[in-house]
Amino acid sequence: KFHNECPGQEACRLSNTGGSGSKSIPPVTMPDSLKVFDSDIVNGVPTPVQSPTPFPTSPGSSPVLNRGKDCWGHCGGAGLCSWCGTGNACCRRFWPSDPQMCKSVPAAQFRTQHHECVPGSNSNPTPVPRPTPRPNPRPTPEPTPRPVPRPTPRPRPRPRPRPVPRPKPSPVKNRRKDCWGACGEAGFCDWCGQGNACCRKGWPADPDLCQDVP
Repeated sequence: KFHNECPGQEACRLSNTGGSGSKSIPPVTMPDSLKVFDSDIVNGVPTPVQSPTPFPTSPGSSPVLNRGKDCWGHCGGAGLCSWCGTGNACCRRFWPSDPQMCKSVPAAQFRTQHHECVPGSNSNPTPVPRPTPRPNPRPTPEPTPRPVPRPTPRPRPRPRPRPVPRPKPSPVKNRRKDCWGACGEAGFCDWCGQGNACCRKGWPADPDLCQDVP
C-alpha cells in the first residue's frame, strides 16, 4: 500500500490501490498556534499578523487582546503577558500548574480548552476580616467581708458604798457640862458617851453632825 502524508495539520488524502477508488478524510480545524506553525515552518509562508480585536473587560483593566487564541507560545508560559494586553494573563481553565492568579479567574472568562488570554486580577482578593478578639472579662473581686460589729460592753454599775451605820447613841453623859476641855474639840467624844458629841448651839465652826442636833 502506498499513501501520501501531508505535513502539519492539513487534511490528508489516502489512496488505497488495493481497493476500489480512493477515500478522502474531511478537513480538520486546527488551533491558531498550529496554523502559525504550519504556515511559518512547514510551508515557509509567514502568516500576516492581524490586529487583535479588543474585548471589553471589567472596569479599570485594559482590553483583552488575542481573545480565544493559543497564548502559550507567544507568552512563554502561563501568567501575566503583554501579548494579552496590559494587566491580562495567559491561563487555562482548571490547569493545576498555572499560577495562583489564573486560578482566581472566573470560569466564565474561558472560551477554549487550551491556554488563552483572559482578564488578569486587577485587585487583590478581599481579605477575610479577622474576628475582633473579645477582651477577657475582668474577674469580679470577691466582696470584702464586713467586720461584724461587736457590741459595746455596757459599763457595770459600780456598787454604791454602803453607809457606815452609826453607832446607836448611848445615854448622854456629863449633861450640861463644858466638854471642850475634856473632848479637845467639837464632834464625837466618848466623854459624852458612846455615839454622842460635844457641840455648841448655833456655833458655825462645829461639824455637820452638830448642826443637825435639834
